[in-house]
Amino acid sequence: MRAAVISDKSGPAGVAVKEWPDPQAGPGEVLVRLRAAALNRRDYFITVGLYPRIALPCVAGSDGAGEVLAVGEGVTRWKAGDRVVILPEIGWGDREAFPADGFRILGMPDQGTFAEHIVVGTDCLYPMPAHLDFEHAAALPLAGLTAYRAVVSKGAVSADEWVLATGIGGGVQTLALQFAKALGAKVVATSRSDAKLERAKQLGADAVFNISAGEWSKAVREATGGAGVALAVDSVGGETFAEVVKATGNAGRIVCYGATLGNWTVPAALVFFRQIRIEGTTMGSPRDFAQMLRLVEREKIVPAVDHVFPLEQIGDALGLMERSEQFGKIVLRIA
Repeated sequence: MRAAVISDKSGPAGVAVKEWPDPQAGPGEVLVRLRAAALNRRDYFITVGLYPRIALPCVAGSDGAGEVLAVGEGVTRWKAGDRVVILPEIGWGDREAFPADGFRILGMPDQGTFAEHIVVGTDCLYPMPAHLDFEHAAALPLAGLTAYRAVVSKGAVSADEWVLATGIGGGVQTLALQFAKALGAKVVATSRSDAKLERAKQLGADAVFNISAGEWSKAVREATGGAGVALAVDSVGGETFAEVVKATGNAGRIVCYGATLGNWTVPAALVFFRQIRIEGTTMGSPRDFAQMLRLVEREKIVPAVDHVFPLEQIGDALGLMERSEQFGKIVLRIA
């Protein structure tokens, strides 16, 4: 089969589509013909050596959608032709609160989705939402799982609450915006790009702010009637985290899943005097994934897709991610 193979740590230029061994479905496994796969920041980090325990060569990619080609011994739930979306993780375990030892994200060291075929266990397959095509379904898994856990499982969003989505434009934050709106919340989005803020408004954001000038929490509080947001979802961290805390109202919640600008700078007094709760999250459980797909199906949510590249242009797709110019997901079409 053809696959996009990362052979070294030279960046997007070091990724090439080449022949890779065909996987075979064993007992309890399913062979999937992938039709689309989506990129995540993790995939780019692997190409430049900024990820732990990198094992090369590898086929990266955590997100995928396609059709069942064949099933292994003992598999009765799936049959050839079923349209499926792939849970982007292996071995979460029985606890909802935290993954088990041995938990790993699909794609390095396990073969990922940047390929024509993949074999996964039956617990990694879910029916594809019927209203989505393969490209939009592939945009859901990792970003949707992370966003759902941040907004719903951890953030416990309620209708009519104000939600802050910082650094809008990436796959997780765009889906966080969509999930919050689908559940009746009002959303404030921030970015340093006016173009991305305009896209956020088109996606349903109730208020948007360009934070290039520095302090912006006062504007957010004014937009929320002075109360501040009830829930903030942040992946930026760094010095801007102080503004996130200032923009959060009394007894508010802050859920963090990344820190692209480095470690937080936290105004501690505001946290404890305002009774603010700060929680961390990464990925989510299979239960989160199933509930996320139900929400997407019920509300007919369509993920934002910035660009669709053919698999052969994986280098161009990774280059776009490197520049952080996208709004929503970058997707590979696998012909």
